[in-house]
Parts: sequence; structure tokens; C-alpha cells
Amino acid sequence: MNIPKNEIELIILFASLCENLGWEILQATTSSFPDAIIRNKESGELFKTEFEFNSSSFVDHNHNINECDLIICWKNDFPIKTGFPIWELSSSLQHPSLTRSLLDVNKILSFTFEFMKRREIKRMKKLENKLPKVKKDKNVSHNETLRDWRVIYRTLNNEDLIQLANLNIEQMKELAEKKEVTYKTIWNWSRSAKKMIAGQ
Repeated sequence: MNIPKNEIELIILFASLCENLGWEILQATTSSFPDAIIRNKESGELFKTEFEFNSSSFVDHNHNINECDLIICWKNDFPIKTGFPIWELSSSLQHPSLTRSLLDVNKILSFTFEFMKRREIKRMKKLENKLPKVKKDKNVSHNETLRDWRVIYRTLNNEDLIQLANLNIEQMKELAEKKEVTYKTIWNWSRSAKKMIAGQ
């Protein structure tokens, strides 16, 4: 059995093995969630399936566990103990229990929510540290705002730009208060980030 190096190779591996393992891939895509719908030939049941090289990536990608019946991975490093069906191909070609309990689903939903919340706080803090303090002046001109932006964007990577572009109103207000600038200034910076991303 070839050892996959990433998610795509994992999908290819499963596709080459699935018939002998008693499974059939009915639908597959790498551009949406979940990755595939597979059928257990013995029971006839359909399973909405997500492939992840590391099972922990399921949480990292903020996938909705409600829309998934089975995770197929190469390495099972899921961040919490759960009975949710996770098939680690590297350790067994025999699928695990396919029972999907509401308790496990809710446990994963809760953990994912808190994980994403903590990550967003860290990202906001990182973005806050990269943005300079400028004079808090309600009459600051549009040209001055753009001048500040031309200095700022050089310190931001693509991930920072995306985060800045997608700030909601409450996040803009919070950032404006912490950086001692007006809400309009943050709004202008966010709009400038959107334009830069659109032009890439």
C-alpha cells in the first residue's frame, strides 16, 4: 500500500482500495464539503465523508460535523476523545463503528466553536499588533487615511489582509478603540484590503 503524503493522495488511495473493502464512491469533489458520498455495499447505507490527512484538520478547517457522517484520515490526531466514526487508514483497513451519536456531534460542535473563537482572538491580537496607532481625529482626511494605509499594508501578509477585509462592524469598532483611531479609519483600511485582494 502506497503511503499518501497529503489529502489528495489519501483520496486516491481510498479510491483504489474501496471496492475490495466493500465500499463504493458515488460522488467526490475537492472543492466543497464534504469531499465525498460513499456507499457501504453490505448495508447499502450512504455516508457523507470528509477526507483529511490528519483528522485534526477537520476542526482546523471549521467543518460542520452536522453535515458529515464519517472522517477518513491517514493519521487520527483528533483533538478530543470522541466516538464519532473516524477511519484511520494507516492503522486498519477495517472501518470503525459507523454509529454517529448526537452526544459526539454536540461535543465536537462545542469544541470547534471554542477552538475557532480562541483562534479568532489570537488573529485579532496579531492584526492589532501589526496596525500602528495614528492620531485619533474625527476630521482626518481621506488622503491621510490612504497614506497610513500605504505604510500599513507593507507589514501585512495575505492572511492578515483577508482578516482585515472580512472584519465585521463589531470587530472594526473594537479595533478602532484599541488602536485609538476612528471607526471610519478602520473601515477605510478594511475596504482597501478588499480591493487589494480583489486585484490579486
